[in-house]
Amino acid sequence: MTHALSLTHLLLGFSLPARFDSPSPHKSTSPIHTHDSFPSTKRAADLSVPLRGASLHDTATQTTAELEGLVHSRDTHVLNESILNLVNSVDADSQLFAKALVECAHAAEWRSSLLLLQAMRNRDVEINESHYTHVIRACSRAGEWEVAESVLHRARERGVKLNRFAYSHVIDACGVAKESEAAMRVYALGLQDGAIRHWREDEPFALDLHGFSVHTAECAVRYVLRCELGNYIEQDLKIVTGQGRHSVGEPVLFNRIQQLLAEELQPPLPFSLERRLECTSRDCWLKVNAGCIVIAMQDLFQWLLETRPFESYVFNIPSSTIER
Repeated sequence: MTHALSLTHLLLGFSLPARFDSPSPHKSTSPIHTHDSFPSTKRAADLSVPLRGASLHDTATQTTAELEGLVHSRDTHVLNESILNLVNSVDADSQLFAKALVECAHAAEWRSSLLLLQAMRNRDVEINESHYTHVIRACSRAGEWEVAESVLHRARERGVKLNRFAYSHVIDACGVAKESEAAMRVYALGLQDGAIRHWREDEPFALDLHGFSVHTAECAVRYVLRCELGNYIEQDLKIVTGQGRHSVGEPVLFNRIQQLLAEELQPPLPFSLERRLECTSRDCWLKVNAGCIVIAMQDLFQWLLETRPFESYVFNIPSSTIER
């Protein structure tokens, strides 16, 4: 991990925030040197020579096809050399860099993605949220959670507004590494930046986890219980996970949240499934919604009493709302 961070600091030029709650030009045409990290190959060298008489678009199309083939062959040494030769020899634009970064992300080649990002900055190529997201994904897939978080902070420092997926990639890497506090830190940052939203707009006190990764959904539930619950609770809390129709086998997200509530929280937090009364002209019945977990209001308040000091969650109710 030390080597990973040293490379990140060299290319990005900054450090990770020291605390849990910390929110967080010189133009060059010189080539990127690979030194001894990536051995040269004839196949890699071939990619550095544009087709004679071909346009940049044709070259980009050929190069993208070559890169995809290299990724599928899992020949990562050749992939690294090919990508770096590409940016050294082709007048690459933002779109071509993006295609190369996509291939880095697929292959979890985080070092190459950082070098590409540095090349874009050196050549004054516009770097947008998509480029940063691909780099973060490459770092995440490689298990480099600290590097992924560093890239996220650098993007924020440069005023780039990242989407939910960028934050989720970092959170997932933290989750796989069992760095739960780091995952919570990044989740809180995503909420602060408006990239992540977990409350349903059409239903009060309903947590909507549709489209969330497992680790991001876990952070959402923990964050709500830790930071957004108070004594002024007016109704049951709903956690909408969906029924896992897109999951292979059992619904992964639903099962993970149930496990969190029943086995990992101390004390466990009781829950049930949502039941709604449905009627026709002839009959009525209770329909169970297997994609919605319900935590009763009284259980929430009891859990707060047992887990947090009163002063940490008590809200002052405006006097105007109290009936005289």
